[in-house]
This record gives sequence, structure tokens and C-alpha cells, in this order.
Amino acid sequence: MAEGDQFLAESAKSDQGDQFLAESAKSDRDTLKFAACIGLELTGHEEAWLTDEVLSIYCRARESQEERIELMRGALQWRTENREAIVSKTCPTCDADPLSHDARLFGADVDGDPVMMNCFQLPRDLTPEHLTRHMICLFERTLQEFPPKQNDALDPQDGHLRIRKWTWVIDLYGFGVRHMSPKTTYQLITLLQTAYRGRLKRCLLLDSPMGFETFYENVAKPFMKPATTALIDFVSYADASTRFRELFGDSLADELVREAAENREDEWEKKTWTTFYGGPQELKLPGLS
Repeated sequence: MAEGDQFLAESAKSDQGDQFLAESAKSDRDTLKFAACIGLELTGHEEAWLTDEVLSIYCRARESQEERIELMRGALQWRTENREAIVSKTCPTCDADPLSHDARLFGADVDGDPVMMNCFQLPRDLTPEHLTRHMICLFERTLQEFPPKQNDALDPQDGHLRIRKWTWVIDLYGFGVRHMSPKTTYQLITLLQTAYRGRLKRCLLLDSPMGFETFYENVAKPFMKPATTALIDFVSYADASTRFRELFGDSLADELVREAAENREDEWEKKTWTTFYGGPQELKLPGLS
């Protein structure tokens, strides 16, 4: 066989393999969607959540379809129980006092994926249930403002879709005894690992103070799966600008560094912010109040 003909034959074979993989993955997603919904009283909201992207997350989560179905049924049940928060995307505590919680969407990284940031110094309210409600609303808003890219190619390894993932920058300045609630820690980690499975791209822990490492190792880390701990990156305040520029580009890096500097000012208590949104996002997203 001539070299050119061999190349064409191999290319055709590769294309057929890719098509078969994509069709097999699609079949797995369709089967999972059908089986997971049996016997559940779902509204159009939950049904709309069952996109190919979400189904791709759960297909990758476990090898067996039975295990995938169990995970997805749990997620669907959770979404029905938290339907009001998910649909409204509003935090009643922040409606009463906009300075109650500080966890906001700031923009996108160099890959176009969303970036959120919060600071321990700022929030007035640390009630575990209130914080969990706020983060549910923030995560849902983030996914709404960063919809799936229509032209994303399927993963050649498994035929499933690319997953939208976010970076969460946690500015640890101000961390103290009041932030050491195991309940709060457990609830937030559970959100990341179950309700929003597969969404965390990286978590940057900025400016870790004395005493935080003990809390992290003894309180937070035991709740984390190895896959989650692998996404944790400690960043010193001195290295923040360089690291942020590598991950987020100059514009967003400057915004996050400016935000961190404001958190450390003597008059930080006079600072105000827009619920859920920071930096340029305050102007770009007027559709959600």
C-alpha cells in the first residue's frame, strides 16, 4: 500500500473509532438519564439540569452504571430539596445586609473558566446554613453566566463533554477562631464534592496565617477526597501577583490583587461590595440582582 493510501486508511479508521466512542458515550449518558429519573418527582427545572455536560460528569465519576445512577439520584434528590435556592439564586441574609457574606464571581481565567474569590476578613454572618445558601446561589449564578461552549470538542479519551470548572481563591487574611466551625467546613466541602461534583478546577489558599495549617490538616482535610486535596494550592501573599498572572491573565490578576490589598487596609470595615459579583463583573452582569 502506498504511503498516502496508508495514511488515509489510518485516518478513516481513527475517525470511525472516534465516532464509535462518541456514540457509546452518548448511549451511556442517555441510559443514565433515563434510569436515574425513575420514580423521582422531578420538575422541569431538574429535568433541564440533566444536560449532556452534567451526565458526562456522572459517567466519569464511577465505572459501573449502577454506581452512577446512585450518585445521580442523590444529586437529583438534593436539587429538589434545595429547589427554591437554586431557582431564585438569592441569599436572604445578603438581601437583609449586603455585607453579610463575601464570596463573589470576578471573571474568567486564561482558559475562559470562571474565577471566584472570598476573604475571611469581610463577612458579618458566619451561620453555617446561611453560608451554604450563599454558596449554592453563587455556584448556580456562575454556571448561568458561563454557559457551555457549543463548539467544544468531545474528549478523545472517553467521548464525553468538556466540563465547565471554576477556580476558587480563598483569601485567608482575617482567619481566626470564629471561622473554625467543623459544620461550616463540612457543608462547603460537601457542596464541592457532591452537589457540584467535578466543577472544581483549583482552589488557591492565599496568605495562610499562623494556625491555619493545623485547622486545615485536622478539620478540613479529613473531609476531603484525595482528588480534592490534589487541587489545593497554597499561595503566599508575596507570590500572589505572579501566580495570578500565570493563571488569570494581567487584567483579572490586577483586580484580585487590588481586592486582596483592600482587605488588608486599616479601614477595611468601610468597604462595600455587590452581592455575588466583584470587579468588572459588577458592571457586566446587570441581569441578576
